[in-house]
Amino acid sequence: MDNEQNNTVLAIDAAWTEREPSAVALLQQVGEHWHCLALAPSYAQFMALAEGTPVNWADKPVGQAPELGSLLDAAYQLGKQRVNLITLDMPVSTVTITGYREAERAIARRFSKFGCAAHSPGISRPGKIGRAYTDDLEQLGFKLGVADTRAGTSKRLLEVYPHPALMNLTQADYRLEYKAGRTSRYWPGLPVSERKQKLLYIYKNILDTLAQHISNIRLTLPDELGEQPFSFFKRYEDAIDALICGWVGMQYLQGNATAHGDNTGAIWVPA
Repeated sequence: MDNEQNNTVLAIDAAWTEREPSAVALLQQVGEHWHCLALAPSYAQFMALAEGTPVNWADKPVGQAPELGSLLDAAYQLGKQRVNLITLDMPVSTVTITGYREAERAIARRFSKFGCAAHSPGISRPGKIGRAYTDDLEQLGFKLGVADTRAGTSKRLLEVYPHPALMNLTQADYRLEYKAGRTSRYWPGLPVSERKQKLLYIYKNILDTLAQHISNIRLTLPDELGEQPFSFFKRYEDAIDALICGWVGMQYLQGNATAHGDNTGAIWVPA
């Protein structure tokens, strides 16, 4: 098992279009302990970290197409060690995705009763972006982890899904309410200021739980709620999702994850 050596995980909460930003976390194992080496709400800000520019969380993150070789180079500069696992919150497959897959069906069978059915992918979303991940990363030495992949196998690209993983991490009995764009559904009738306060409280609890497994998470939530729209909080949500994706990779490398799907694509969830 790869947990007998040091590991470096590049975790990506990937947007399904180039218009939206994708958050990135870099986690590294030293002995028995895991550390967060870098965390950013966009590809550009992650790569800027490798050049010595800290993330300004007040700056609006910008979407772009993934430049996977550049991301891996930045990760090496930050960690001084080659990445040996990539985790990705996006549908990816060895064949063209045209709709609902066995991976989504398997997740629905296991987790829909907890509010964690997966979104349905299609030809256009994630489309060429999903293909870029699988094709480009395979050329860079990362094969897609599918149903017959043994948990713990190195040099893999894993599709992950934060919602059931977060339930596992926090020992919750239902999907957590932490999506910035859904607060009016979560808490109808509450004033905006109270919904923002509840959202930040949940973010803090998730980060406190992650900190029990990963040290040096440098994500400071805003103290003042101010007049910022809920879209402003999305950058923190995405960063948390990237950290959860990384935590799934940690579990996988310890042999503690299960593939839901088939040999064309699978969603990995901690066992």
